[in-house]
Amino acid sequence: MFKACTLLRLAFEGGVPLRGAVSYGEYYIHDRAFLGKPVIEAHNFESDQNWSGAALCKSAEKEYLMRLQRQSQKMPLIKSDAINPIIPYNFVSTNCLYKYLIPCKKANVETFALCWDDSLLFMFGLKKQLPSIDRLNFDNKSKVYKIIREKFKAHDKPLGKTVAPMIKNTAEFIIKTKDRLNG
Repeated sequence: MFKACTLLRLAFEGGVPLRGAVSYGEYYIHDRAFLGKPVIEAHNFESDQNWSGAALCKSAEKEYLMRLQRQSQKMPLIKSDAINPIIPYNFVSTNCLYKYLIPCKKANVETFALCWDDSLLFMFGLKKQLPSIDRLNFDNKSKVYKIIREKFKAHDKPLGKTVAPMIKNTAEFIIKTKDRLNG
């Protein structure tokens, strides 16, 4: 999940606001083709989302909760400022995921969203490795909207009627999740 969150953030910094979905289950790969229920589930959920972000499909949410429960019975939650391979699954996943009402074109879906805000940069030491990354979380909401609008506008992308709700939904998510690790 950490890698997916990092991809979302770095792509966004480059002016490529991504959206995606994470599913779970068996699939089939042959040459350049891959198919299966999780592939279809992820494709359908991703294409319905109306923001720059990614979320867990129902299959991945079910698997995540099951693994989290198993892991929490084995090991206590540990907080750390550095990437460490022995950090338990529940630390990384609970800090990279946030239960959220995902903005969708049809009907919003409550599930876990992948967090790719500033706390990702500081939690895993990416700010030191990539000092050129702009801050995204600010107490000033209009500044958050401005930065997000600029990233959507990068590479001369038109900001039409379909993009305005995406910008709004992305900004609302970043604003909502800003202080999740503080309380």
